[in-house]
Amino acid sequence: MNEYAIKSTTFDHSGARQRTPNFGTVQGDDFIRLTDAQGSSIRCNAGYLWVTFEDDVMDHVIYADQAMTIPNDGTTIIGGKGTYSLEKGPRMSMAS
Repeated sequence: MNEYAIKSTTFDHSGARQRTPNFGTVQGDDFIRLTDAQGSSIRCNAGYLWVTFEDDVMDHVIYADQAMTIPNDGTTIIGGKGTYSLEKGPRMSMAS
């Protein structure tokens, strides 16, 4: 999946499966969507994660044992093929 495809199809996608926001697995076309997560940390525990932030022109890929902080309160999309864990910031919720 290329950068354009993930941005054009997932920010308005209503079919994201709900998950426990603290940890989980994404595979293939599967993804999670978070909102109001500024300051939370995303850690890749295995595989790789493709992370897209709303209003960010770049997508980010993190690999096992790497982490990144969510920079804004917009929608965050996590996809790829791997397992993740989230350390909650001051506020964080699953997008509906």
